[in-house]
This record gives sequence, C-alpha cells and structure tokens, in this order.
Amino acid sequence: MKKIFAIFMIAVVLLASVCVVSASDFTPSVTAKDAPEVVANDDGSVGTVKDASGNVVATVTEEQVSVVSYANRTEDSTAASKLNTAYEDLTSGKVQDELKQQLTSYAASVDSEYTADNMVVSDLFYLDVEEAVKESLNGSNYLEVTFETGIAAGEKAPAVLYACDGTNWEMVDPANVKNNGDGTITVKFSTLCPIAFMSASAEAAPAPVTPATQTLGAGYTILIMLAALAVGALAAVIVLLIISRKKAA
Repeated sequence: MKKIFAIFMIAVVLLASVCVVSASDFTPSVTAKDAPEVVANDDGSVGTVKDASGNVVATVTEEQVSVVSYANRTEDSTAASKLNTAYEDLTSGKVQDELKQQLTSYAASVDSEYTADNMVVSDLFYLDVEEAVKESLNGSNYLEVTFETGIAAGEKAPAVLYACDGTNWEMVDPANVKNNGDGTITVKFSTLCPIAFMSASAEAAPAPVTPATQTLGAGYTILIMLAALAVGALAAVIVLLIISRKKAA
C-alpha cells in the first residue's frame, strides 16, 4: 500500500511540474495594458513613409493608422486572430527559440551576463494603416512611427519583433529603433503586423497571468491534459486495488 501511495505522489508531483513549466514563459503586463501611444509630429501627422534615401513619400494621419493592443483586441477581428497567435508564440517560447541568437546578442549588449532568457515582453500590439498608405510601402520604402513608452534617456531601445506571415518571427534591425531621449522611441517598419517590444531585465522571471486571460501554447495544453488523465487513471487503479484487497480480506 505504501508503494502504491508513493507512486501516486510521484505522479502528482510530475503533473505539478508540467503546470509550472507551461506558465513559466508568460510575460507581465501584456494582457492588461494599452498599446504604446503614437506621438504626433509637428505637422500633426503620426507617421511618415520614406524611401531608402530618407525622402518623405507620404504622411500618415491619425485617422489612417490603427494600433490595437492585445488587451484591447476585439474578438473575431483580423487583429485579434493574429494577436492571439502572436501571444501563444511568445508564451510558449517559440519566438525565443526562433530568434535566440538575435535576442541573446541584444541582451548581452545590455549586460554581458544576460542571455535570451533575460528578455521580457513589454508590449504586444497590432499595427495597421489604410490601404492607400500600404500602397506606398513598396520596394525599399518604410514607415517611420514614434511611440511614447516612458523609456529613460540613455536606456537601450527595446528589441522590436514582428511576425507578418503569422508563422516566422523576425527582428527589426536595432539601427532602425531609436531612443529619442524624451521618453519616446522611433521605429522604422518595412511591413505591418503584430509587433512585440522586448527588453532585457535582471528580473526576467515573469509574473503569472490571471486565469481569465491566461492562454497556453497548444503543445503545453495537450501535455497537461495527458498528465492529468494519467494521474486520474492511476488514482482509479489505486481505488480498485484497495476495494479488491478489502473483499479478499
């Protein structure tokens, strides 16, 4: 009987460890905060499309741009679908695996002892513009947008990640992300899609997300279900053994 109980407790511990692993990749703030505010230029525009030489091709008004945070997504919308996929990629570790070399390089530039494991997502949002603006984003043209992030002067600008095809993640060239020294950053985008801002931190262990907003990667979810079924089956076997022993006595 003691051996059976010991086996049962081991199974419970294994299930608990699986649950801990599945939640360990969650990042703080993403599920509750608004998207970073887009800063208006002196002419009232909130962005400019430029060519490879830096010449202005078109200006973007506030009405022509849409910035939707993960927290403020509207279900059944294109933005929500892509943001949900992006969130799962980030929380499952898929992004960190795909961009490990780039993220490690970024983290090490902040502190030589940092690795990709020290990277924390601070913002996740969907950036989009009207069709007329998209048409001007051809060839080597890019969209330049300034965001209010509260970044300190002299602090390294965040790593900017995107996944426009919904599958493969890429990182904006750090040379195209500038800390303006006034709490804002300016980013040059060659394409528009789900965007994630990531920074290196010594306190990279993320805070757990509330159950109402928690979303696990599909692989982790299946693993937890299988582990739970295994524990349940083992418990049933133990009950049957106890009953059979009582009848035998």
